[in-house]
Amino acid sequence: MNEEEILRTAPKHPFLVGFHKLIKDTNFIYFVMEYIEGEDLFDTITKMISFNEDKTKFLVSQILCVLEHLHSNKIIYRDLKPENLMMCTNGYLKLVDMGTAKKLKI
Repeated sequence: MNEEEILRTAPKHPFLVGFHKLIKDTNFIYFVMEYIEGEDLFDTITKMISFNEDKTKFLVSQILCVLEHLHSNKIIYRDLKPENLMMCTNGYLKLVDMGTAKKLKI
């Protein structure tokens, strides 16, 4: 339920996966999320020998922007790893998996 609350209340951002709704049945909870065409950053990295400096700066700047957005909304993202960053076909990243994120009560 913590993940659903964070996804529902976090202001939209172009580098943050979109959340549509939550559906429950007697056995499972389903998150209806934005469809992201692409693959995670880990898979992208393993296919490439390396990124050039400009591409690296471009990707890191996106990560910093989305983390700054979350932090400015008092949300701490605690699971940053390549598997939680989706590389869209347009070359931009989307941060996913808010399962361990925490909303500060300050």
